[in-house]
Amino acid sequence: MLRAMATTLWIGTRKGAFTLRPDTRGRSWTLCGPRFLGHIVHHIIQDPREPRVLLMAAKAGHPGPTVFRSTDRGRAWREASQPPAFRKAGDGEEARPVERVFWLTPGHAPVLIDVRERREFEARHLEGARDIPLGEPERRLAELTGERPAIFVCRSGGRSLAACAIALRAGVDCAAHLEGGLLAWAAEVDPGFEVAPA
Repeated sequence: MLRAMATTLWIGTRKGAFTLRPDTRGRSWTLCGPRFLGHIVHHIIQDPREPRVLLMAAKAGHPGPTVFRSTDRGRAWREASQPPAFRKAGDGEEARPVERVFWLTPGHAPVLIDVRERREFEARHLEGARDIPLGEPERRLAELTGERPAIFVCRSGGRSLAACAIALRAGVDCAAHLEGGLLAWAAEVDPGFEVAPA
């Protein structure tokens, strides 16, 4: 049974999740799905501690990302009620910066764009962030195209929201920004992160 699971290829798409499973000889593959039709599925991984358990990260119908969990190799799924899931934003409530941690996890590989001034960026920035000050995104949009989402960050969220709007107007279809900026990140995610003054 575990061997069959190891040869199942899970595929996350903007239109749900699909599986590719081989026949017993591995000569032909069968495509099954979609599951979670209408959800954007970012990753599906097998829990290394529990081989029967799968975790799926998806953008569901509410403002924040969600982690779904299957304990039977993907036959049935339930929304995770404890970490690594994040609390959903309530009606009329804005999503919290901690929910954006989901987008910054390894494997999803977003393009993280820091739109603060160069001196702010050089003082301290998130690991892997690209330095593209707010005045430059329109000239550098070619760097933001492709399947990887672009996530804009700044000190408090205003500049990143403006940069996100520029990118969306220019056709970058998977752009987001860190609400509350790096100040909120430092307050809720990484208290040791020092944010340079504007």
